[in-house]
Amino acid sequence: MLIQNLHHSVRSLRRAPSLTAISVLTVALGVGAGTALFSVVKAVLLNPLPYPDPSRLAWVVGRNDSGGETQVSLPDFDDWHKQNHSFAQMAAYGEGPVVAGGGDAAERSYGAMVTEDFFAAMRVHPARGRVFSPEEQQSGRALETVVIGYGLWQRAYGGDRAILGRHITVMGMRSTVIGVMPPGFAFPPGSELWVAARPLGEGESRTAHNFRVVGRLRPGVTMEAANRDVSIMERRIKQQYPDAFQSADASVVSLASHLTGSVRTPLVVLFAAVGLLLLIVCVNVSNLLLVRVTARSRELAVRTALGAQRHHLFRHLLVESLILAGAGGALGLLVAFWSMDLVRVLLPAGVPRAAEIRIDGGVIVFALALTAMVGILFGTLPSWRASLLNIHDVLKAGARGQTATRRTQRTQAALVVSEVALSVVLLAGRRAVVAKLFAAEGGGPRFQDHACSGSGSLASGE
Repeated sequence: MLIQNLHHSVRSLRRAPSLTAISVLTVALGVGAGTALFSVVKAVLLNPLPYPDPSRLAWVVGRNDSGGETQVSLPDFDDWHKQNHSFAQMAAYGEGPVVAGGGDAAERSYGAMVTEDFFAAMRVHPARGRVFSPEEQQSGRALETVVIGYGLWQRAYGGDRAILGRHITVMGMRSTVIGVMPPGFAFPPGSELWVAARPLGEGESRTAHNFRVVGRLRPGVTMEAANRDVSIMERRIKQQYPDAFQSADASVVSLASHLTGSVRTPLVVLFAAVGLLLLIVCVNVSNLLLVRVTARSRELAVRTALGAQRHHLFRHLLVESLILAGAGGALGLLVAFWSMDLVRVLLPAGVPRAAEIRIDGGVIVFALALTAMVGILFGTLPSWRASLLNIHDVLKAGARGQTATRRTQRTQAALVVSEVALSVVLLAGRRAVVAKLFAAEGGGPRFQDHACSGSGSLASGE
């Protein structure tokens, strides 16, 4: 029975190629847009951070007298590190642009100077070699060693297996590569080179707010408890060192919340806007199918007179709608897949984890569910209206192209009004949402300042 219904539905749709094509393309537009944006939302907001037990990772920030966020001085961090009861590991880092030499050509990238426990807090081990030893962090020999990222190793040094022990010039000083981090590790976001922070001798003043702090909570410790712990310590430090530029307080949030905080609301609102677009698609296609039901009213009435049950008609027309939705959804998924590079280019630079945006299994499942939902939404009303046809009135009219009844005309008019209203709402909110999303570029997780070097560059080519 199901195969027979499918065959009959496909044959019926082939008899109306224009309507079928328009409906499929309309659904493809909505499903493609929804799938592409969901891939962004999933990568940025839904996927866990690519580190072991990411829910334990915290972002620790200082607060000035007015409550605004500030970076952290190294002496304050050292006190937090020694006195806190909440963190298994805590690390400070500064970041900035780098130019790595020693390969065929100098490679521009991004890097960070880190304190001890940085890699332990992230629970990431090098793919080759090792990370900084305690002696290298405290030796006083600035930039003696360096750890590089997997991507930088591949691009600048051709994946040379003899990279360990190789020399590059960092901030005008010769440094030895001691480790290569695994593929995908790039924290702070975009970083591909790490040096030991303490030998640089920066940030010895409590008012030199040059560092950012991450930590891994101890088992059983909540973010709220860690927030109270760090706040108490920083307020005590303020009393001991009552400088006007000394941080007055500190706070703790999850690292995931920090990385996505500036783009979370714009992305959610933009995703809701795509939901409005899908509603417009459903209303549009539903209106087209209502017109087709009117054109097929005599055919449907004859089938009913010959013994077809009304629920059979409803099911048959709903199957047609699902076939249209399936074809449009498949095309929309292809459009979303082809648009991934364009999506990454159009997103502002402040959007975190943009490199992770892709069509994966979760996105495909979402696209399938979205396609089924859209098919049911735009197919239910026309199918229901068809099942309520008065066969006596239709057969007495005697014309295959019967004029729509007043009830059908009122339904179509209501759908048109709804479509226009949804379009106005969508257009009214589009500019504000896009402006807010692009404004996140200035407030994203990257910072470039003198914490890295006086020239704004961590490394230079040899």
